[in-house]
Amino acid sequence: MLVEQAFSARAEKMLPHIYTHSLTHSLTHSLTHSLTHSLTHSLTHSLTHSLTHSLTHSLTHSLTHSLTHSLTHSLTHSLTHSLTHSLTHSLTHSLTHSYSYHLP
Repeated sequence: MLVEQAFSARAEKMLPHIYTHSLTHSLTHSLTHSLTHSLTHSLTHSLTHSLTHSLTHSLTHSLTHSLTHSLTHSLTHSLTHSLTHSLTHSLTHSLTHSYSYHLP
């Protein structure tokens, strides 16, 4: 009976310590989980935003460059063809007219 009383008294003294330790552990675990979740969400959002911005910028730059190159090439080709055709026609007409004018 004396042993039981000593054990009981010791257990009563330990209960606040056990309760405090358990509560501290629980709060630490909860806070760690919450912070990890928040940081993960924040970093994911930040990285997604950053990558989206970077990708959009890169694609816009590439498309602009590609379209500019394509249009320049197309216009140069078209303009060259048109001018060549006009000059050929004009020279042919001029030479024909000039030749027929100087015939005896």
